[in-house]
Amino acid sequence: MVHAPKAGRTARFPKDSLEILKRKGWWGLRVPQEHGGLGADALITCLVVEELAKHCPSTAMCYKMHLEACELS
Repeated sequence: MVHAPKAGRTARFPKDSLEILKRKGWWGLRVPQEHGGLGADALITCLVVEELAKHCPSTAMCYKMHLEACELS
């Protein structure tokens, strides 16, 4: 995540980091594999978000909110 530290220092929305996650297919982390997602369970989701937070808390928070919004449907 090349842009993550810059987003944290400048207090800006981490658009670039989120776009990278999207391009790499990580927005489908909780989507079942039969629907084209990665099919991760809650533990893997927590570990991924925790690792993101180590590098850019803003990216991790926005990403987690995206994942939770997907769970609502």
